[in-house]
Amino acid sequence: MSKRIEEKRTSGRKHIRVQITVHDGEGFGDIYFESNDLSSGGIFVISDILLDIGERLTLEFMLSNSSKPVHVEGEVVRIIKYPKQYGENLKPGMGIRFTNIVNEDKKNLEKFLRSME
Repeated sequence: MSKRIEEKRTSGRKHIRVQITVHDGEGFGDIYFESNDLSSGGIFVISDILLDIGERLTLEFMLSNSSKPVHVEGEVVRIIKYPKQYGENLKPGMGIRFTNIVNEDKKNLEKFLRSME
């Protein structure tokens, strides 16, 4: 019997790849990730570099329906270090819950996600 990840998301996710620039709160510079999935409430980024749960970040990414990047603040809420332990086809990475997003960016993100349906 495989271990499944407990579902705690409040919004549906779309499997989509976007390049994300993460500005860490410590001022160490930018880190670049690729997403595995995206929702209006958060994003899962693929990475072997794993931050700590609770770490806060500022993220920036482009959507194909906009000429301006989406800016969000987020918090690491899940880490997948050894994906095979879940018996799923996952990659190492982090689930980041959006904690702050300006209204215009939220509307653009929701519009983009609806266009994926």
